[in-house]
Amino acid sequence: KDVMRSIPLLLLVVSAVTAATPTIFPANPYTQWENQVGASRSGTIHVPLSDGDDYIALKRLDLVGPDSRTRGYAHGYLLASEISHFLTVSMPLYYKSEVLSLMDQLPTLPPKLQEEIEKIIERGSELAPAVFDKALAWVYESESSYLPPSAVSEMEGIAEGLCDRLSCSNETDWLTSIQRV
Repeated sequence: KDVMRSIPLLLLVVSAVTAATPTIFPANPYTQWENQVGASRSGTIHVPLSDGDDYIALKRLDLVGPDSRTRGYAHGYLLASEISHFLTVSMPLYYKSEVLSLMDQLPTLPPKLQEEIEKIIERGSELAPAVFDKALAWVYESESSYLPPSAVSEMEGIAEGLCDRLSCSNETDWLTSIQRV
């Protein structure tokens, strides 16, 4: 009986010892740099796989600067189109898909949010982005005093860099969106 109990442990030890370590690729030889602002830059890492027809492609971002605002600016500038798409397309779609899952959690939320969410659910998922925006605004307002100043400064820099890159005039609106995710 004791022997049977030790077999799973033995198998676990054997499999841990014999498991192959995955190949680690250094990023530099596979990086194609595309954009730069100050000392920061963005590019794409293309790592070919062993069969030659397949590869891994990843976005690479090297943020360099003396403070969080400078690094945030570079972040927003270098990833402006990706951040814009994420905030204006991807997140609203996600919110729509999640709105019905809130019904089970509704009693656990603050009463003001319960009221807002109930109104939206009655009207359908098209209003979901507005509900999530209100909920996230409440979370940010409630928790912002706990954020380190460097995080706030970095978000401000991201909004500024994004607006400089996209030539937008509504930096405050972008900052608000960034703060809410």
